[in-house]
Amino acid sequence: MIGFAGKGLTLDGVAGTLAGGASVQQVRYIGKDIELRVHEAYLRVAPWSLLVLEPRITELRATELAVVSKPTDPRGRPPDTLELPADFQLPNARVSRLTVDLGKGPLVLTDVELDYAGGRSQHRVRALALQTLEHTIKLHGTIDARP
Repeated sequence: MIGFAGKGLTLDGVAGTLAGGASVQQVRYIGKDIELRVHEAYLRVAPWSLLVLEPRITELRATELAVVSKPTDPRGRPPDTLELPADFQLPNARVSRLTVDLGKGPLVLTDVELDYAGGRSQHRVRALALQTLEHTIKLHGTIDARP
């Protein structure tokens, strides 16, 4: 197992290949206003998508994904940006536990299925199915990454 790091992105405990399928113990991205952590992930990337600089993650399974805004003054203020360093696609991602904390306390969702695209300028969720409060919820929508 090996690790990689660069421009706010760290991958620890990597085994396998991106195209053939890789397991990653922890992925962590730290941006200006947001931190993204993925634990115990399995992912596969379409090799051609790396050539056009828009990674298409054809398969993602993870035990936990956390999206946390960095503390600002005041803490309740939303982050200045939700920009990620690159655009990417996550069709049919599955996450056992999704935690989102934008400053008002964590929101924990379980058994999440997601079809996502975006990163730099906006975030597009084409299909989101999740379990919370003993109910299944299905959503879709778009949010700008920059104000």
